[in-house]
Amino acid sequence: DAVKNYHQFGEGRKAIVFATGKEHAKNLAIQYGDRARCVLGETKQRTQWLQEFDNDNHYHNVLTNVGVITEGVNLKSAKVAQLCRHTGSLSLFLQMIGRVLRPTNQRALILDHAGNIALHGEPKDFIDWEARYNAHEVVIDNFDRDKLFFQCQACDAPIMSLLDSKKAKSLVCPQCGYDNFFQ
Repeated sequence: DAVKNYHQFGEGRKAIVFATGKEHAKNLAIQYGDRARCVLGETKQRTQWLQEFDNDNHYHNVLTNVGVITEGVNLKSAKVAQLCRHTGSLSLFLQMIGRVLRPTNQRALILDHAGNIALHGEPKDFIDWEARYNAHEVVIDNFDRDKLFFQCQACDAPIMSLLDSKKAKSLVCPQCGYDNFFQ
């Protein structure tokens, strides 16, 4: 389990834990104990808590989150990325592990509990971006607005999809990062 693995492999190192949803993030923080904090979009002390976490001498050493610490946050003291959620998005995967893959980190630890490395490869693997994503132009003719937008299953954010939901298997929410799987 995630907490046991952290204590076994990353004990004492600052960790960012990526959860599947708000309740999962809250429950993980409880399991980690009093040295953990759960940071969500609505957390009023979010900025203060992130600054405190980045202080090497601060008491709290684990931050659980859902889409808050995924991008645009530089926490130099973070040494462990714990992936407790799956993502089919390579870019989101790279953003999550990128939180600890900084030049200042001598040894980063990635604990993947969701099969992301098996899907996307190891951070050191070469990515042929051109082969992976062929650029193409999207043209929308006579679209049905109700089929173009849907709500995220995790955070209810409206998501615009240029994909045919009958053919697509999933779509990542840009708001919370949740993979919305289609039936």
